[in-house]
Amino acid sequence: MGSIQLQYYRALALEALGRDDAALAAYVKVYEGVPESAWGMLAALHFEMVRDE
Repeated sequence: MGSIQLQYYRALALEALGRDDAALAAYVKVYEGVPESAWGMLAALHFEMVRDE
């Protein structure tokens, strides 16, 4: 799946289907690909980043 928009919508669909692990992986992939874009920021709303200190 090429475009970031489609990847984001796929993640939304997976989440709606109850496939939470697959949805999370898809959201992370979108975020890692374009973290500063609107799509990356939207994807980040679906997970919480944990930082080691």
